[in-house]
Amino acid sequence: MALCKLGMNNINGVMYPVYLVSGNAVRDGEAPPAGSKRPAKVTVVAQTKEDGETVFIAINGWRDRAEDIMAVRKGDSILCIGPMKTNEYNGKTYVSVDAEFICRSSIDGGAVVTGAYTNMPSVTQVDFADLSSEDDDDLPF
Repeated sequence: MALCKLGMNNINGVMYPVYLVSGNAVRDGEAPPAGSKRPAKVTVVAQTKEDGETVFIAINGWRDRAEDIMAVRKGDSILCIGPMKTNEYNGKTYVSVDAEFICRSSIDGGAVVTGAYTNMPSVTQVDFADLSSEDDDDLPF
């Protein structure tokens, strides 16, 4: 379970921190109410603080990500990237991430990757054949 800040993202003129969130779903993904403009949602246990407090994060899925969120089942491992928002209500802080990229791995096996995170740096393909040595018997360790 992890939470890692990747950078900042400008959404409608407001800067939000973008995080990579990894955790396990605490319940099945929820569909938005019919006719509403609310997102699909699933809650994950993302981190346990040093003081023993557990952090729950609501992962919101808009448009294409809504179907992905609704497919999540309790216990699935979730990896998500998106802008993080916090809200205060009745003295408690609530944390949510609007999923731009989501990957889930179910208990039954298999992983499903959806979304394309366009703000990631470009990646160069590595040819592992270039890394091999002619003399494999002479390893440095």
